[in-house]
Amino acid sequence: MKTRFPHLVRILQFFKRPALPSLPPRVVLPPTLFTPRPPRALGEPGKAGLKIPHLSPVKVREGREGPQATLCMRMVGGATFILFLYFIFFSPIFVVRGVEVRGNHLVSEEKILEGAFGGGFKARRYLILPSSPIKRSLLKSILQIESVTVSRNIFRGTAILTVAERATAIIWQTNNEKFLINRQGIVYDYAPLDSPLPVIEDLKNVPIDLGQRVVTEEFVNFVTAMTSNFALKADTTISRITIPETTFEVEVETEKGFKVIFDTTRSADAQLDNLVKVLQVVGDEPLQYVDLRIADRIYYK
Repeated sequence: MKTRFPHLVRILQFFKRPALPSLPPRVVLPPTLFTPRPPRALGEPGKAGLKIPHLSPVKVREGREGPQATLCMRMVGGATFILFLYFIFFSPIFVVRGVEVRGNHLVSEEKILEGAFGGGFKARRYLILPSSPIKRSLLKSILQIESVTVSRNIFRGTAILTVAERATAIIWQTNNEKFLINRQGIVYDYAPLDSPLPVIEDLKNVPIDLGQRVVTEEFVNFVTAMTSNFALKADTTISRITIPETTFEVEVETEKGFKVIFDTTRSADAQLDNLVKVLQVVGDEPLQYVDLRIADRIYYK
């Protein structure tokens, strides 16, 4: 059958959507393939599940970028480690060029550096500047130092030694030598000539050595309390303090010429109060001595 417009038919056929291919017929699997297997006993090897024979396992291929990324990460890690070693062991940033001493009042800075570094300080790195040997060396060589703290200032390139000195209490004199004694009764150094601390003279001239405990802490506390309040209560100053026999008693010579005998095992304030009572009774009369060693009695002449 011919049409009146054959050209129009050809144009429509040209733009006509192609027909879709026909699908294959449906495959109906027998029901036995989807029947679940009976459960396996506990501990029996194997996996329970469904078996579909027409499906094949899918293999996943590893991309080429995996090994390359791993190698790149290893190279970056190695370079970072090498750079870290350089900064620690070769870079001038971590070099200690000087030492700063803090907290010292009685011990000179030169003596502290000598005790800490022996022959003198030399520039060194932080990792080879251990704190423990420095502390042990200072505490062993300088007995006046009670504790040491070692810190570092990386930006300034210095090590900081902060020391805490023992509180100096009295001066002990024996065999025409004077020694500094801390509050624990330990001799730690020779006393300077112009020291304002009270001087205790040992009349028996027993020799002593540095680092030796000469007196007890209670004795030091008694002498400190007695000398600090004596001038205020007795209205005179101390010219000399001596130990005739043992440290259980001390004899104090005053600027007015009389002597006061104290018992170092009893309260210093209580004995000073008894001294004030005697001075009030005596008045302007001359005195030779006042014995305060007995608690409920006062002897004077």
